[in-house]
Amino acid sequence: VESVVDTSPKWQTLKDNLTKGKSFDVQHSFFAHPEKIGPIKAQLVDSVMGQCLEVLDQHEARPPDDFTHDPTFRGLVGQMLDATQWAKEKVELILEVMDVNNIALFQFDRIKILRDPLPLVHRQFLVNLAAKTAAACAGSREKQQFALQLLQSKGLVQLSASERNEEGETRVMQAVANGWSITDIDTLVAAGADLAEAN
Repeated sequence: VESVVDTSPKWQTLKDNLTKGKSFDVQHSFFAHPEKIGPIKAQLVDSVMGQCLEVLDQHEARPPDDFTHDPTFRGLVGQMLDATQWAKEKVELILEVMDVNNIALFQFDRIKILRDPLPLVHRQFLVNLAAKTAAACAGSREKQQFALQLLQSKGLVQLSASERNEEGETRVMQAVANGWSITDIDTLVAAGADLAEAN
């Protein structure tokens, strides 16, 4: 989690803003001392790591039979993978709402997001990405990037909108065959997929 924070462009922007004296509102103690970059980072990392460890603790408390029952074990593996991805999304969302230049998100309750459970923050992350995708200009590189990130966050795409699976099926073919929603198919097209690939 700490490496995700350190390598995030949003974290670098936040540090730059704090260094230049740009402060946040001080209604919460988390932002009462914006010059203290270390404590801000530490609280962010501790919050996200704590929630990941809660998932691990829940798994360790499960009876051994749960790990030999295929459907249950598949669910547990999925939950752990989700927790890893959602932790990264939580870091990204918190850093984004801490950006004083981001008027749309700066009014969010940062402390609430910090404390919210990972699944709830994941939903907020998707809503934010969907809004950014919708607001971006049609056909723009920005819209394509937001759309691709949205599909990746939903687990519908891995690397690109034009990738194929092991059977040679394009993402468009899979979307149609697997009953994706119209919204997700529209997002796939915005991410660069060609609907002609459905044939």
